Amino acid sequence: MNEELIHLVREHNGLPHAELPINVAGFWGSYYKLPTSLDEARVAAMKERDSCHGCGNSPCSMAKQGCPLGELRGIQRVYELLRQDRDLEALQEFFFGSPFVAAYAACEGPCVVSCNQNTMYTGVVTPMLEYYFGMLLRKLFYEGKFQIPSLPKSNGKKIAIIGAGLAGMQAAWELLKKGHHPTIYDKNPLPGGLALDGIPPMHLIPVTYEQAETRTHAMTLYKDILEDAGATFRFLAEVGSRELSLSNKGDKTLIGREEFSGVIFATGARKTNSVAALESTDIVLDPLELLKTGIFSFYDMGNEPCPVEPNHRVAVIGAGYTARDCASMARRLGANVTVLIRKPEIGEESHGWFEKPDPRTEMSRLAQAEDIELQWDTVVDSVQGQTANLMTPEGETKGGRNFDFIVPATGFKSLGLELVDLLCAENNRPKVFEVAGDLDPNSIQILPGAARSGADAAHRIMETLAT
Repeated sequence: MNEELIHLVREHNGLPHAELPINVAGFWGSYYKLPTSLDEARVAAMKERDSCHGCGNSPCSMAKQGCPLGELRGIQRVYELLRQDRDLEALQEFFFGSPFVAAYAACEGPCVVSCNQNTMYTGVVTPMLEYYFGMLLRKLFYEGKFQIPSLPKSNGKKIAIIGAGLAGMQAAWELLKKGHHPTIYDKNPLPGGLALDGIPPMHLIPVTYEQAETRTHAMTLYKDILEDAGATFRFLAEVGSRELSLSNKGDKTLIGREEFSGVIFATGARKTNSVAALESTDIVLDPLELLKTGIFSFYDMGNEPCPVEPNHRVAVIGAGYTARDCASMARRLGANVTVLIRKPEIGEESHGWFEKPDPRTEMSRLAQAEDIELQWDTVVDSVQGQTANLMTPEGETKGGRNFDFIVPATGFKSLGLELVDLLCAENNRPKVFEVAGDLDPNSIQILPGAARSGADAAHRIMETLAT
């Protein structure tokens, strides 16, 4: 791993509310210095353009092998246009599939894994292209130099979408492309879902070339694009409020006083898996709460304070993506972080890009870069006050450790149709509805996967209304 980057990441730790000294993104634990200007971003994107061989049978474009958005984005056509230096046309091609280009640069990169070149070198790093397009789109859109593709006139059918994350926004975009009118409800003042308040700053690629800009500008851009295309947003709509009260009226669904032909539920609601030893303690901090309030604090985006402060002692349980994000977020807030991992430590793996490393390897790399303590073969037996009694999975005691917070990042379960029934009065589900994103059991749990789920839900509901 690049020692200079490790030093720069460490240099930031303990400096709450500060920007990272450089923009660092991790692809499976490897750190890359990202461009900080539009010109640098184009150079990086063109390097990947030149690396792409334009395979006739490209797995990167296949939803089941590469990017979940697959054929919606036409990546091979995009690279073909870039080879002719037709950047604007390439951006328009990419945009028509999914306008939310910059958000996908935070993806773990299944397109890179599936690339045919992994048998020889490393895969084409398409996230660099998304990074460039995100910057370019914002610049051109607000300069009035980017034309949204021509869309059909409204056919009069109104579809409600509950949730303005990537699943909900992609569903809205697919509906607009077929002449339907989407109205998107969300509890937040901006769209984005987890891309707004659930993905730490070291992952989400900014969409501007001014380093001081925040992700709120990215989500404002997406809102403006969808509104220009004909969508309507209803923000600050809480479940159970007058604005978000669902009932049926004949074959229509009423939300407030508005009638809709169908509803897509894309709330992204997931419930954190419980840890028995933590059920009676008050120092448990939900991982999503840590990420949301930490991000808001980091970017000065709102008034909701983060409970984690500098020098707090934070324990994170788990070794998956959420655990790594929580550990890294707490470090950026100045906390001293210990990660408790049930499994034993493994040595450094030797693998190619096409072989995804064990999560423990990724956690070890993160710990090295960000001065995080790892406790292997460790589970929480019980908690008294701020003291967590630790032991091995086999029951051998490992003593007590004091923590200000314990974050159980052990996974989530989707509420699925349970949440739909909670939203609907007296379990009276809409006559026509679909679920997307985290509510969809078939959704792939990465950002492009959420968007693909939203697209599929939109097409299913349109097929139902057409019969």
